[in-house]
Parts: sequence; structure tokens; C-alpha cells
Amino acid sequence: MAQITVQVYTTLRKILNNSKIKINADNVAEAINYLVNKFGDSFKEQLYHGATIKPYYILILNDKTLDKKHLNEYLLHENDVLHIFPPIAGG
Repeated sequence: MAQITVQVYTTLRKILNNSKIKINADNVAEAINYLVNKFGDSFKEQLYHGATIKPYYILILNDKTLDKKHLNEYLLHENDVLHIFPPIAGG
């Protein structure tokens, strides 16, 4: 297992009550599941629609945008940073 940093923004930051959290996980799917289990329904409802991550969320591991259909295939390494970007609007 690798210790990584998960960086969240706006609405997710309010749920976690922090913008960063250090967790241990083997792959990105496991990291997301850890967050869902730790932060409960409010986190899950914000991130998921049914069993899939909402299409407008962007996940980036270090500097690589991830395909949300294959999160279990992205293996984590010590000190990786997983960014979870919620929808952003403005004008």
C-alpha cells in the first residue's frame, strides 16, 4: 500500500472539512472507496450518480487525467497526489 495525498476542491472540501487528506491505498478505486466509507453518504451523493462517478467530475493522478471506468487499473505509488475536481461554473 502506498501513502498518497487526496486533494479536493469546493463542495468536496466542505464535506471533508479539509482540502487534503493522506490515505493508504493500492489503486485509485480503493482510494475512492476509502473516502466514501470514511466520509459517508454526503460524500458519496456528491461524487456518485448510482454506481458511477458523475461524468463532470475530473480525476487527476499527479499530472494524468484518469478514465473513471478503469480506476482499479491505476496503481498508486508513495507520495502520489490524486486530485478530485468537481464541476466549476463561472462567467
